Amino acid sequence: MRHIFRLYAEEGLSIRGIVELLTDEGVSTFSSDVTWAKSSVARILRNPVYVGTCHYNKRKRSGKQLVKRERDQWVEFKTLPIVDEELFAEAQRRLAENQDLRRREPKRFYMLTGMVFCAECERPYVAQTKKAGNNRLKTDATSYRHRMTEGHCLNRMISGSRLESIVWSEVLAFLLDPTNLGKGYQASLEQQQGTRTRGRAQLVELRKSAEKVEQKRRNLNAAYIDPEIGMRKSDYLAQKDQLDAEMKGTLSKIEAIERELAQLAPTMEPQDLEAFSAQVREAFRNRN
Repeated sequence: MRHIFRLYAEEGLSIRGIVELLTDEGVSTFSSDVTWAKSSVARILRNPVYVGTCHYNKRKRSGKQLVKRERDQWVEFKTLPIVDEELFAEAQRRLAENQDLRRREPKRFYMLTGMVFCAECERPYVAQTKKAGNNRLKTDATSYRHRMTEGHCLNRMISGSRLESIVWSEVLAFLLDPTNLGKGYQASLEQQQGTRTRGRAQLVELRKSAEKVEQKRRNLNAAYIDPEIGMRKSDYLAQKDQLDAEMKGTLSKIEAIERELAQLAPTMEPQDLEAFSAQVREAFRNRN
C-alpha cells in the first residue's frame, strides 16, 4: 500500500502506470491475482482506512440492495495507519486535479461528465455513446450508465439527450439573470486564487528539490574524478542515472504546474463583466 501511494503522490505515476508496473513486477492482489485493475488502485488511493480512519454502519439493506446511510449515521473509529497523513493528502489533491483535468480535456465531449452521481451509493455515472448504425440507431446516442459490474449499486441508464436538455434549461435560466453571472464569476475567482496559491507553493518546493538534486549531481561528479575516493565507473553511472531520473521527474512536475497556472483565465474588471453579461443575455434572446 505504501508503495502505491508513493508511486502516485511522490513519483507522479498515473493510475494506469501503477497498474502496469505492479502487474509487470508480479505483485499479487488481495485475491492472489497478478493482474491489477485501475479501479482497484483508484479505490486504494481514495480509501481513508490506510491513513487510520475507518467507518462502520455505512450501509443498510433495502430489499435485496445495500444502500448508503446518511453521513451522520456512520460510526468512525481509528485503526493503525499504513501511510502518513501528508502522503495521503497529496494523493487526494492529485486525484482531484486529475478529475478536473479529465473534465476539461475529455476524449469525447459529454456535457455532464463526472457530474451525475447516484443518490444511493454516491458513485458517478459513466458517460457513453452508442454509434449510429448499431441497434438500428440513425444518429449517435449518448447516455449516462450505472452498472453493478463496475461496483455501482444497481443497473440504470439515463438518456443523455433528455438529461442534458433539463440541465441546459436550468443553466440558461441561470445565465439570463445578471446577478448570477457576478456570483459565479466571484466563486470562480476564489477557486482560481486557491489553485494559484497551491501551485506557487508547490513550485517553490519543487525548485528546491531540483536544486538539491543538482547539488548531488555536482558532488557525485566531484567524487568520481577524485583519485583518493576511487569510485568505480559502474557505481558512478548507476547513481548518475538515478539522479537524472529524479531530476527529470521533478522538472516534469514543474512544467505541468506552470502550464496549469498559465491556463488560468485572466481577471475581468466589473464593467467588462457587466458588458459580457449583457452580451450573453442578448445572444440567448436572439437565439430564441
